[in-house]
Amino acid sequence: TRYAADGSVEGISHAVYDGRLLRFTVSATGSVTEHTYNGVGERVSTRVYTGAVFDTASTVDQSALTGWTASQSKQQSILTDFTYARGEVATQTRYTRLDANGQGIVVSDVTVSASTDASGRSVTVGNTEVVSGADEGVTITVLDAQHQVVSSETIDTVTKGNGGTLLANHLNGLVVPDDGGKVLISTSVGWATNFSGKAALALKALGVEHPLFTSPATERAASDTLLVAVSEV
Repeated sequence: TRYAADGSVEGISHAVYDGRLLRFTVSATGSVTEHTYNGVGERVSTRVYTGAVFDTASTVDQSALTGWTASQSKQQSILTDFTYARGEVATQTRYTRLDANGQGIVVSDVTVSASTDASGRSVTVGNTEVVSGADEGVTITVLDAQHQVVSSETIDTVTKGNGGTLLANHLNGLVVPDDGGKVLISTSVGWATNFSGKAALALKALGVEHPLFTSPATERAASDTLLVAVSEV
C-alpha cells in the first residue's frame, strides 16, 4: 500500500504467489508482470504486459490473473528469459521486440568470449575486442542490429567507491541505435563490491536483475560470481 503525505491511500499493489513462487505482480495502476518457472523452481521468464491494464477493482488472485494473461496479446509485452548454470543465473536476455507468439526476436546470434590470465581480462564480441588488460568492473557494450560494436566502456566498480554511481550515470545516459540492437553486460571478479541501488535500478530498466544487487555489502565484496547478460533493445 502506498500512502500520500497526508496519510491517505494513493494506491495498492499486489503480489500473487503459487506456494513460495511469485507468479504475478500488479501495480496500483494495473500493470501486470508474470513470472514462470522450471521444474526445480528457477525463474525462466518474466513478462511485463504493455497492451492493457488489469482492473484492480476486481478480484486479484492467481485464477483471475491467469485468465487475464491468457486473453492478452503476448506480442504486446516485454520479455526477459533466464538460463542457469549450477543453480545460478548464467544469462538474462531481455526482448522488447516479440513475434506473434510472444517470443523474443533475435536478429542473429553473436559470439561473446571472455578470458582472464596474467595480463588481465579479455572480452571479445564477434570479432571486436571490447576489454583488454586490467580493466575491472562492469563492461557495457552496445551493438547495432548487425552486431557491430557501437560503444563499449568499463566502469570500475571494484576499486572505486563511487563506482555504482558512475555505472548508474553511464547506463542512464546510454544511447542505443534507432533500428534496435543489443546491450551486453559483462563483469570481472569483484564487480559487485561497490555496486549501488541506483545502478541496480538502471540495469533493471534493461531487464537485468541479480541477487547480488540487493545483498549486504560484505556479501557483495566476498562474491566471485560473474554476470553476463544481454538486453535486446
